[in-house]
Order: sequence, then C-alpha cells, then structure tokens
Amino acid sequence: MPSDRYAKMIKTLQRKLGIKLLAIDFDKTLVDIHTGGLWLRETSDLVHHVRPGVRSLIASALTANLRVCIVTFSSQVTLISNVLKASLPPECEADHIIIRGCSGDWDNDIDFNRCGKQYHLQSVMQELKEKHHMELTFEQVMLIDDDGDNVDYARRNGCKTLLFVDDGSLKALKSPKKLKS
Repeated sequence: MPSDRYAKMIKTLQRKLGIKLLAIDFDKTLVDIHTGGLWLRETSDLVHHVRPGVRSLIASALTANLRVCIVTFSSQVTLISNVLKASLPPECEADHIIIRGCSGDWDNDIDFNRCGKQYHLQSVMQELKEKHHMELTFEQVMLIDDDGDNVDYARRNGCKTLLFVDDGSLKALKSPKKLKS
C-alpha cells in the first residue's frame, strides 16, 4: 500500500526535518467525516471514510520505522484502533500506533480549548520514553490536523505542523519550507 510518493514524503520528514513522531488527528483528517465521538454504526462503515492519502502516509511511515500516533478528542479509541487495523495492510502492524483520545485511560482532565493536542502529544512522548527509551522533543513531532487552533498550539510549542484540508494538503510534505514550525 505505501507508494513511492508517500515514502519520499516520509524520508523528507525524517531526514530534512528530523521528525521521529508523526501525529495525526482522526476526525476530518484520517477520516473524511466528523464522528463527534459518537459513532454507533459498524467499524466497516467508518473504514469507507478513511482518506486514501492519509492511509498511504501512515503505511509509509510505519514501513520506514517512523513512530505514528493518532491524537483525537474522541473517546472512541477502540473504534479508532479497529478502523486502523481494517484499513492498513497486516505488515504495517497497526497495533504499534499509539492512540490518545479523551477516553479516561490517561491523565486528560484538561481544558483542551486552551492547549489543543499538546497533552495528547506529551502523553505519547512519555509512553515512548518509558516503553521504548525514546526521548523526543516537540521539534521532532509533526502534527497533521484539520483544526487551525490545534495546529497553532502545536506550532507555538515547537512542533512541525500541517493544516489538513484534504489529501492534496499532503503535497506540502514534499517541501519542508512550506510546513509551519
């Protein structure tokens, strides 16, 4: 599933920007709809909404051993995990993708309106440090999100960012100068 185009984007992120963690929003970014954290239909119905470009980017990242996480305000992390498993080829090992949502399984009693996805990212970075001895800084994180506020918070904290509109937005990953940091 990873295409040469997305593999080149991932190489650019790793080599030119030093990215070690690719963080992707779920609603309106990985999938083309907003579930509102209230999806009641089958997982397979949501799999049809996975954006092909984002799916290929994730597959290319995993193939290149770039860490991937999903950061979302949704509490439906099991659903998101199942969507990833159904969307990605088995060799991508979707279980390696860390998912941080508002599910109560980590310290997320926070006013997200004031900080975007920063605590999500900090939690992922802490898990990578504890479980994989991987020390990261925000400068080594790329956040792709459809919400301008989340992108701005992340950028102000040192992350590289991409405001996502549609799969065409991913073209900016070819040219690091177009990315906000």
